Amino acid sequence: MFAPMILLMFVLPYTGHGRDEGMSVKAPRLSFTGAIQLMRETSANPTILSMILLGGATSLLVGNAFQAQMPEFAHDFGHDHQDVGL
Repeated sequence: MFAPMILLMFVLPYTGHGRDEGMSVKAPRLSFTGAIQLMRETSANPTILSMILLGGATSLLVGNAFQAQMPEFAHDFGHDHQDVGL
């Protein structure tokens, strides 16, 4: 689901407000060098950098908790009775 969207973002130009009249300047296309430049600019802002790191750390730590719960979930879901579960 995410891969086609990311590819589409690199193909389609970003025009901002394309429905407004008088937009004759063609928007630049995204590139990998532009993405690297954006990461460098973003890392210079401590507020944005800390929010990105906080979100990444939270998703890493919360996601790991579900792995330990999977055997109990399978047991509660009816793993013992496979004919009834389907």
